[in-house]
Amino acid sequence: MSDLEYAVKDGIATARLNRPAKKNALSEEMVGGLARALREAQDDLAVRVFIVTGAGDAFCSGGDLGRRARKGKARRPRPCNARPGSSRARTASRSPSRNSTSRSSLR
Repeated sequence: MSDLEYAVKDGIATARLNRPAKKNALSEEMVGGLARALREAQDDLAVRVFIVTGAGDAFCSGGDLGRRARKGKARRPRPCNARPGSSRARTASRSPSRNSTSRSSLR
């Protein structure tokens, strides 16, 4: 059984993520397979609908970070408010307020 199953029936293309033990975390192979399935469905004039579903009790937990780390491809996450290429991230600071309308600001 494959980590990604693809089938077409009656104009409905279905891609099923099949790693229930890992909450269907996406591996690089699965992402590639999903891209191939989408291209195949796009080229098939009989396909009207494309459904992505997951096996087990979860649709998809996101990317498989554990597998990326084992392959040496994991990188240190950067804060969501950091600018790409900058060595320092901006941080939000809250200053004591004298009136209730004051808000925190980015510095």
